[in-house]
Amino acid sequence: MSSRLTPKRYLIPLFITTALDCVRESLRLGLQELEAIVGAPGRPVFWVELWERYVESQVDYRTTVETLGRKLGEAGRDVWQLLEWLPSCKAGGRNKQLRPSSNA
Repeated sequence: MSSRLTPKRYLIPLFITTALDCVRESLRLGLQELEAIVGAPGRPVFWVELWERYVESQVDYRTTVETLGRKLGEAGRDVWQLLEWLPSCKAGGRNKQLRPSSNA
């Protein structure tokens, strides 16, 4: 078998890295926005873990494709967990709009 680098060998790691970067950045920005809206008592039990994973740390992109793929799956599960929590999110004792209204 040839050890020649094929386009597929370049594209798969590039796709995984790009997707992981987009998901992690979205989570980071979302968590930072939610932090300003939701007080500590209103945050879910998994908040600290997500904050440490996406706001306070970076991924080592020099790692293996398998590890990056695992981290992408983990990020997807974290997004899902956060989205499931959002409807129950209370800010200041009442549901608060998370997006600026178009009337502003």
